[in-house]
Amino acid sequence: MNKTAIDGLIFSDMMKGALSELRLYEKEIDDLNVFPVPDGDTGANMRRTLELGVQHSQPTQKLNEYLDALSTGMLLGARGNSGVILSQIFKGIALSLSKDETATEADIAKALSLGYATAYNTVLVPVEGTILTVLRDGVDGAKSAIGSGVDGFLTKLISESNKVLKNTPELLPVLKEAGVVDSGGFGLIKIYDGMLKAYRGVKIEYTPSAAETGAPDLSSFDENSDFTFGYCMEFTLQLLKTKTDVDAFDDKAYTKEISAIGESIVVIRDKSRVRVHIHTYEPEKVIELCRKYGEFVFFKLDNMALQHNETVYKKSEKSHKHKELEIISVAGSDGLSSVFDGLGSGIIIDTEADMNVSVQDVLSAIESADADSIVILPNDKNVVQTVAQAVKLYGGNTKIDIVPTKSIAEGYFALASDMPGCPTDDRIEAMKDGAAGVETVYAARCTRSRSSGGVKCAAGDFALFVAGKLVKSDKDLFSALCYAINAVEDIEEKEAALVFMGQIDGGDELLERLGEAFPDLQIDCIDGVFSDEKLVIGIV
Repeated sequence: MNKTAIDGLIFSDMMKGALSELRLYEKEIDDLNVFPVPDGDTGANMRRTLELGVQHSQPTQKLNEYLDALSTGMLLGARGNSGVILSQIFKGIALSLSKDETATEADIAKALSLGYATAYNTVLVPVEGTILTVLRDGVDGAKSAIGSGVDGFLTKLISESNKVLKNTPELLPVLKEAGVVDSGGFGLIKIYDGMLKAYRGVKIEYTPSAAETGAPDLSSFDENSDFTFGYCMEFTLQLLKTKTDVDAFDDKAYTKEISAIGESIVVIRDKSRVRVHIHTYEPEKVIELCRKYGEFVFFKLDNMALQHNETVYKKSEKSHKHKELEIISVAGSDGLSSVFDGLGSGIIIDTEADMNVSVQDVLSAIESADADSIVILPNDKNVVQTVAQAVKLYGGNTKIDIVPTKSIAEGYFALASDMPGCPTDDRIEAMKDGAAGVETVYAARCTRSRSSGGVKCAAGDFALFVAGKLVKSDKDLFSALCYAINAVEDIEEKEAALVFMGQIDGGDELLERLGEAFPDLQIDCIDGVFSDEKLVIGIV
């Protein structure tokens, strides 16, 4: 098949093919991370982001309607930096084709270019040699195939993108030193591969998740259940001139109206269409309200008791009353949740196994707050961008600030610097100052041999990072820690070190030896916060 144009039904199949291919190569994409520590998640985050997009979009003949729903699902499901970037790429594609019921290869090329521009503007510090380079230069190289049909264009796009991918180590030294290509760029090409295979009718074998098949575990809701969680509604509302003044339609007033019926609300206006996400116990009231202004072109309703959600939201008893300022913290374990709760964080996004959350996870936490203002602590460099996108999509009136904490150590000292009872702005500034004064040392067991910044790390060694930079690798954790702590800038002026301890053999002895090695540092420990062999030290 090499049609001159594709519609929404064809593109839907192509996206399912892309997701299938991404699932097959997820582990390989993860393993391309340049740092030799067990936190590779580029493939997982790209897959989970695309998976939410596919899950939340229904096949429809009109390409623009399908892309509208796909983009919304990906924006809400975006996880980690790679997921946020991927969602922004498809946001640009959807914007470019927002008026097109079908698309030629020339339209696709133009849409991919806008996808690049949209994602580029989202990244705080764009770097050459990443997924953005692969996207931009791959599309530029494939433009010579415009006129050869969709198949011809995609074939050329994959070929040119692979050339760019092979060159990424020359553009980004850390890739060259590690002997790998960019993981995000590799993942993007696998999306292209899956799209082309599906376009050609090739079946890609894999076992779909419950989210993709739409087959939740029905045993979680039966005749003995309480209707505790309500419904998750997602829809696109077409405003109609016969019902309202489309040009004068007030997004904020509409958001305020619908906020009285539910929570976790996202409202995105796209000309005469309004995309909405809401959690509610009264879907009939939502429908009645919306039909005052128009009619639905896409509609999805799920009983949330049947939805799988890996993230647990924990609210302290104090968070159930109205506050001037609510603090939302991202945590990676029950141990950390208890620590942050004790420091005054009323809402915890508990991610258990990893520190990655989706945009929707953050939005749900925001909507659960009852406060005049909210401050969010991401506590991981890969979560900062996800939080920023969630705040951008938030349609409510509550003032939200982000303290861009890049580690749990920064998050801890930010909370410890809070000044309850003081004006909100002073409290937020105090938390920012508290986080800014922290140097983070991170140690974890290497899963494979790699090198970075001139440091070689063998599989099985402990890798030590200071401020995100690999500084030492050693089989002996104590020796490696001593080296890393001494590498902290102005270490002789530091006064205290707080160790967040994972499953480290001989942890007590290790702390005692560190105390002897650094007598001028007051060393304290919070034990059992990780389920694997790693630790984090916050030094102030």
